[in-house]
Amino acid sequence: MYGCFRLFDQFSYIVGVNFSDNLCAAVICRMNTVGRNFLPILMADMRNKRFYKTQVAKKFPKSQLTHRKLCCNHTLIVVWLILTNIINDFSCRKEQNNMQKANIKNKLLTILLTLCMVLLPASISAFAANSTVKNESELKAALENADCTDIKLGGNIETTWELDVDRTVTLDLNGYILSCSSTDENIIRVRNNGSLTVKDSGTDGKIDGQNKNCGIEVKGGTLTLESGSIVNCTDADGDGGAVDVAITGVTETPTKYGKFVMNGGAIMDCKAGDDGGAVDIGKGCIFVMNGGTIGNCRADDDGGAVFIKQGGAFELNDGIIQNCSAGANGGAVNIYQDGRFTMTGGTIKSCKVDLGGIGIAVYGSNDKAVVTMTGGTFEDCGVFPYSFDEFTVTFDSDGGSAISEQKLRNAPAVKPADPKKDGYDFTGWYLGDTQYAFDTNVTKNITLKAHWTPTATSTAITAATIENVKFNYQPGDAPQATALVAEVDTDKYEIAYECWQQFENNEPVAA
Repeated sequence: MYGCFRLFDQFSYIVGVNFSDNLCAAVICRMNTVGRNFLPILMADMRNKRFYKTQVAKKFPKSQLTHRKLCCNHTLIVVWLILTNIINDFSCRKEQNNMQKANIKNKLLTILLTLCMVLLPASISAFAANSTVKNESELKAALENADCTDIKLGGNIETTWELDVDRTVTLDLNGYILSCSSTDENIIRVRNNGSLTVKDSGTDGKIDGQNKNCGIEVKGGTLTLESGSIVNCTDADGDGGAVDVAITGVTETPTKYGKFVMNGGAIMDCKAGDDGGAVDIGKGCIFVMNGGTIGNCRADDDGGAVFIKQGGAFELNDGIIQNCSAGANGGAVNIYQDGRFTMTGGTIKSCKVDLGGIGIAVYGSNDKAVVTMTGGTFEDCGVFPYSFDEFTVTFDSDGGSAISEQKLRNAPAVKPADPKKDGYDFTGWYLGDTQYAFDTNVTKNITLKAHWTPTATSTAITAATIENVKFNYQPGDAPQATALVAEVDTDKYEIAYECWQQFENNEPVAA
């Protein structure tokens, strides 16, 4: 009670009015906690800056002072100015006695205090530490309030521009939908030291890109998805349809690296015109997936679900990546240059690449990719679901002309032109005792060896005796005759001859 009377002492000092104990007690009984805390702040802010700095700042918690200007809304300011002017006017009227002036002042101040009690709670409640918001302006105000750490949607909200998060805050979708009316914009941006946790305490809460907007850009900050979903997000000509994890601007120092942690929830039906249908991981940034689902996502280039840029990292510990596709390589995951992919658990299933693509589920673009796989499973991703090793096919021509080796990733070897070797005919390439078909993907280093056969030669025989030859034919008929050929050494020569025989009326004539 003493503190309340001290409040009125300060108020009395500001407006120049002495209150009776009875009036103070009557007003105090009608004031709630919020009114007691903020009324002196309002008065000090309007009339006495020194009082605010020396007294109010000492008496009230910082959390109640941060948004004192927001609490002094226009209505209160107008009321205050009107009433104080009325008080001053009445003070200047000499024809009224002192008792009348005091009574009028007290009555007017009672009205002012009553208005404060009615209006202040409504103003303050919107900025409490835990806020429920129902429209864009309330949501933005809550995000700007440093003391508001937990924000809950109280209805579907469609923003006109991206929301900016540069501090630690939890957003509870509460079963509602957050979207953006603009086109080709991020719905949320988490930057610098910002840390945003998204959850859904209701049912089917989602961040919806409506197939025209990106989801969340994490630019040097941290995003944690506990529950709820990010759906229908798209970056028509860029990377990371749902979540783009990047560093701060090149001119900002020190550089901050983005991080995305997915403990639950879902990323569904998202698309990128370039890489990373669901998530794009920038240089030095990291994505840790401990649960949840990424499904039905598409990249027109590489990485149907996740694209790991140079120096980025993706840890798959649990959860499911399914039904994702890429136009080129890596139906689920694509690793660029020295990006890192670690798989200790989880499942990748039913992912694919378009015709001619490489790495049905996971693909590493060169031998610098760092891949560690100690667990997890692949389902319905083809015979060779991943490719991030380079294999060499060596050709041993066995004395023939040299053939260059081939280095391959998840692809068949290409049959080279036949080698040449004097005196021999090439009969094919063999892997061991089996002729190689060049129609299956190379899955290890192999050496193919050329097989040869001697080239056959012909010898003309001139020592042949032909006797008793008789020709009898009509014009247009083939000549017919009988010939005797001397015997030759058949072990040394191949005998090539024609045996002519006499025919009469299409019947052979006995010799």
